[in-house]
Parts: sequence; C-alpha cells; structure tokens
Amino acid sequence: MGKLLKVLLWIAGGIVGLVVVALAAVAMFFDPNDYKDQIVKAVKDETGRELTIKGDLELHVFPWLAVGIGEMQLGNAEGFGPQPMLEFKEIAAGLRLLPLIFTQSVELRTIKVDGLTVRLAVNAEGKNNWDDLSKPKEEKPEAPKSEGGGFSLTSLNVGGVAITNANLAYDDAKAGTAYKVENLRLETGALALGEPMPLDFSCLLTSTKPDVAADVKLAAQITADLAGKVYSIDDLVLGISARGAPIPAGKQDVTLAGDVRFDQGQGAVS
Repeated sequence: MGKLLKVLLWIAGGIVGLVVVALAAVAMFFDPNDYKDQIVKAVKDETGRELTIKGDLELHVFPWLAVGIGEMQLGNAEGFGPQPMLEFKEIAAGLRLLPLIFTQSVELRTIKVDGLTVRLAVNAEGKNNWDDLSKPKEEKPEAPKSEGGGFSLTSLNVGGVAITNANLAYDDAKAGTAYKVENLRLETGALALGEPMPLDFSCLLTSTKPDVAADVKLAAQITADLAGKVYSIDDLVLGISARGAPIPAGKQDVTLAGDVRFDQGQGAVS
C-alpha cells in the first residue's frame, strides 16, 4: 500500500511538473502584443467600431494567470463626435492557478482599473451611442448543462478592488440634460466570504438640470455571509457636500453614520 501511495505521489508530482513546464513555455514564447492587429480587426468586424490599443498587453501564466491591458480606446458611434465612447489607462487582474486546479478555490489578485472613462450620449433625434453594441446576436443552441457541481463560492478570495480616476458622462441633447461622475475612486481591502472588507469610495457628481454639484465620500466595513444569508455594513460614514442654486443657502453638508444588517432568511433589516 505504501509503495502504491508513493507511485501515485510521483505521478501527481510529474503531472504538476509537466503543467508548470508547459505554462512556463507559454509565458516564454507567446506574446499577446503580436495579436494586436487581429484583436482590432475582430472588434471592427463585430461592432463596426475602431479599437485603438496604445499600451502593451501582458500575460503571465505561473504562479498567477495574470492579465494586464495598457491604454486602450473604443471609438464612438457614427455621428457622436471624435471622442472615444470608452477608454482606460490600465486594467490588471490575476488568478492563482494551483489552488484552482487542485482545490477548486478561486484566488484573485487585487483587480485594478485606472483612468476608465465612459461617454454615453443621446442626440437631438433621440438616438443613443450604445444601441449598436447592445443589439442581440443570432441565438445559438444552448450547450448541454454539466452534471458536475462546479465551483463553490465559499472558496472565493479576492485581494481587493482598486478603481481610480474613473469618469462617467451622460449627455442627452434631446432633453437638454447632462450628468457626470468624475474622479471616481473605489478601493477595497481583501474580499473573503464571511470576513469584513473595508471599502473607501469618493466621487464628484454634477448635473445641468438642476445645476448642482456634490462631493460624495463613503467609508464602511462590509461583510457577506452567503451561507447564513446575512449581509452587514458596519462603521458606515457617508458624507455629501452639495452646492448649486437649488440647494438651500447655496451649499449644504450632510453626514450620515451607522450600521446596517440584512438577514435575507428572516427578511429583516436592522
């Protein structure tokens, strides 16, 4: 029995070694930047939009399956001006391979998004600049569902989320309104189910109808117990500093603080 166990361990070790060698070979000989032109063409064929890849594409496969995307822009719909509809400076994420292969546990690095800008618009005729991207494609036959149990969310661990310098603009020429979310920042600590996760958020909100602006800041500790179906927000502090003609005295500062707990099983909020 002992010899059999040793043989099995040697086989398992050999398989792991082969996987590591194969992944190392991929990392050494595969450069995603060699495929920029194909990616641009595929996006053009699928959407009709121009994709501009200004930054580098990075791929690392061991011990983390890590992806990094440098500066990139997606062109606007026809008739909506030269500014790209979507652009960002950098996106990076990574998945740890060995825990995924051997224990079906998902371990992610901090997900980073920097300089994301999205411009949504409606012209004077009521046509918007995202309809052509949301048109349904031809329905394909559904693949047969697997009988396996799949991955369990109890094994999900994320290093955190870091969104910096993000902006969202919505301009409705037909209604004569414009709204913006500027300088958005969202940073969290590590996310592990059942464990508290620190969250820090801030942004500037502006509007033309009514003509107001507001600085928003939020900090909290968030805990999600999926097994117990209990979700809590502790040490919540929300600060809003609003200004503009419709605001009483032209400016108001509001701060809210407290704790919130939602028990889904009981249907109760406290």
